[in-house]
Amino acid sequence: MKLFPAVLAFSGLFSSCVSVEKYNEKRARPISVKKLQKDIDFVQKNLYTRHPDYDYYTPKSVLDARFDSLRKAINRPMNANEFFMHISPVIASVHQGHMATLPAPLKVSRERKKYLKTMGASPLQQFDYQWEAGRLYITKNKSADSTIRKGWELLAINELKVQDIYTKYARTFSSDGYNQTALPGFFARRIPTFYNEELGPLDSMSYTFKTDKGDMIVKEIRRAEKNPAAKSAASDAVKHEIVKSDAAQPDTAALAQKEQEKLKEQKAKEEENNKALYGYDKAKKEYIRSLKFYGKDSTLAYLKIGQFGEGRYKKAYAKLFDSIKNAGSEALVLDLRDNPGGRAMEITELYKYFADSTFKIYAPSKVSSKASLLNAGFYSRMPKAIWPFFSIYYPFYAVHRFVNTKKHADGNFYYAGMSGNKWKAPHENAFKGKVYLLVNGGSFSAACIMASRLAVLPNVTIIGEETGGDFNGTVAGIMPILHLPHSNIIWRIGLMHVRPVNRTDVKGRGIFPDQAFSQSVQDIVDGKDPALDWILGQEKL
Repeated sequence: MKLFPAVLAFSGLFSSCVSVEKYNEKRARPISVKKLQKDIDFVQKNLYTRHPDYDYYTPKSVLDARFDSLRKAINRPMNANEFFMHISPVIASVHQGHMATLPAPLKVSRERKKYLKTMGASPLQQFDYQWEAGRLYITKNKSADSTIRKGWELLAINELKVQDIYTKYARTFSSDGYNQTALPGFFARRIPTFYNEELGPLDSMSYTFKTDKGDMIVKEIRRAEKNPAAKSAASDAVKHEIVKSDAAQPDTAALAQKEQEKLKEQKAKEEENNKALYGYDKAKKEYIRSLKFYGKDSTLAYLKIGQFGEGRYKKAYAKLFDSIKNAGSEALVLDLRDNPGGRAMEITELYKYFADSTFKIYAPSKVSSKASLLNAGFYSRMPKAIWPFFSIYYPFYAVHRFVNTKKHADGNFYYAGMSGNKWKAPHENAFKGKVYLLVNGGSFSAACIMASRLAVLPNVTIIGEETGGDFNGTVAGIMPILHLPHSNIIWRIGLMHVRPVNRTDVKGRGIFPDQAFSQSVQDIVDGKDPALDWILGQEKL
């Protein structure tokens, strides 16, 4: 799930006719009770009229009571983010993981924006975190300080304790339904958001760690440097030295140097092509879709998919499964752990390589009305310069959505215009051998729907943890981003209850594994993967 980076990027585009200073001053100013009550009305009205299944997990009577209690609690003026702490738990109690709130965004000056463009990641973005047994640990260090180790516990940032952050913000978000496996990952990934709200966008922060030996260490983490001009100058200097050196060498040496440079250029071009094809995660410095083999004869293929987005997925899967076929692999591991989802149409394409007969991925998606998908807030999410071009496309979009939305016998409206709503045939290179599906609490949204569809195949064994998403689907698809009128709190709401064809009677829970494994912080430190190790043991590799 790429929820908060996408919303934060949108927040950066937020504009106002007032100056930065006046806007931020207004942001901190108390808002009248009357205006805050209007924001509550705005949320309740939009939730009840636009969300197709707001009462799917929490009955309407319970939600009504929570909104009434919220109105009573808002009995004095408060600033936007104080109000955020009151209203976000009510929204989270709907238990729809895609529906999320963010505090009203800070605005930055043009000078600050220019500065940030020349700099690298903020201190908060230089680590990967894992929340385990009520504590936050470092699982990856991307900072310039190489002495900070995986497995160290993060206690505080600028003396603001992690435990206090958890206590304050844990009720502001939820997973789909009642499962708990997604929540630790949600909290860990939102650490930068929460600390940024408390401390502001600082260039230097003081981190307090507890080492693996139990020592307390304080480290200053600075914003990463990114200076293309300096790098370019250094590169030019190196090239200059090469030219000087080559001038003194025989022609054969000069030719060899040119050949080397040509090979480097070809390799760099190939890498760029692969990044475009398979997708590339710059933060993790790894391909989004990657394949490797285990065993002397490539007996076991291991395909990891980090998300269903970016890259040319149709061509990528064709090449990947060609490789699996050519290798003659007898078993395949599909790793969807920590895959937050993405494009719905992509999993339809991927499932072709596992299907044993003609199939559909999706049942029709429940929506709130015949025209509910037409007002999706597209214009508010794109620069004004693009509006004229989108206006040409929009009528075709609107007709397609309207024609494919129909009222069913149960009195509800359903949209059936996705490619996965139609019958598809298996791919000619569909894998027929044994399949091991790896999932965990980070397997969410489209990844969870893919897992629920694979779960019914006889050759699939599910390994890991209960998925973070609901077996029976999720409310997502089209998700407009709204701003509460007076507090300016950001609220994302889903408009489509996207459901897999096959469903379970167990409500509000994910896909359960056939063999349960989790990867602890200590496993990460030790380089162990219990779930994959079990598979390798089963295959005797």
